[in-house]
Amino acid sequence: MPAVFRSQPEPRERLLRQTEGTLFQNWMQRKHLSRFVLGWRPEHHSGLGLDAYVTATSPIRKYYDLITQRQIRATLGLEDPYTSGDIQELLQKLERPMGYVGKIQFRRNRYWLLKYLENRIGQKEEAIVLTKRNNGYQILLTEYMLECFMPQAGSISLKPEDVIRITIQNINPRNDVISVFMG
Repeated sequence: MPAVFRSQPEPRERLLRQTEGTLFQNWMQRKHLSRFVLGWRPEHHSGLGLDAYVTATSPIRKYYDLITQRQIRATLGLEDPYTSGDIQELLQKLERPMGYVGKIQFRRNRYWLLKYLENRIGQKEEAIVLTKRNNGYQILLTEYMLECFMPQAGSISLKPEDVIRITIQNINPRNDVISVFMG
């Protein structure tokens, strides 16, 4: 029966050949993952290693899950099923608004994480260097799985995967600002 199936193509590049790696290696592999795709028929989901995958959580949270729940009810003979064309049309109509929902959820989570970190200004935290940028580095605060920029500190040269100690200097959750410095 057609439903809202999630699939995921293979990663654009494989950095890890085994099932485990360091936090840095796994974080960088995540950047090479392909985006999930929604469709009316089952296709392979590489991240989960499944040939078919649907979700059916709270229909209040996700309209996609309401469609799946209606299809389950139809399988039980409780209502008429959607056709593959119906589902395809719904997916097209929902693509943009659900994209906005995803962005709002990400920003909301980041806001509350930064709000929590406001109480940690002046505190030292562990971080991993992810990449070198102009005039600084992209780092990951390991305790919070939060990426941020750290300006270059003098003549110190860091490389990806270096573990460092940083100090939280300033945070403004409303403006999505976090400032850190090395030391």
